[in-house]
Amino acid sequence: MRIFGGGFWDKSYNDLHTFDLEDLTWSRPSDSGTLPSPRAGCSACMMDNQLCIMGGGDISTIFSDMHILDTSFLTVSSAAALGTPRAKER
Repeated sequence: MRIFGGGFWDKSYNDLHTFDLEDLTWSRPSDSGTLPSPRAGCSACMMDNQLCIMGGGDISTIFSDMHILDTSFLTVSSAAALGTPRAKER
């Protein structure tokens, strides 16, 4: 299981933690590339060996970006700047 970022009150983080479900242990793997800004409230999903991290924010900014973490090599890349979603017009 992988957990990225998060925060509490006025402090946000951009670190990655891994929980081994067999050994019941936590680890903090090394990563490379340009890490996303510290953020809380982001969405994430796994696609094959890639963890896609989207949006979120900190105390003053709401992010509309997406980053991809390759979990095989622990490299991060910036994928896209996403537009603001709009409600369906009638």
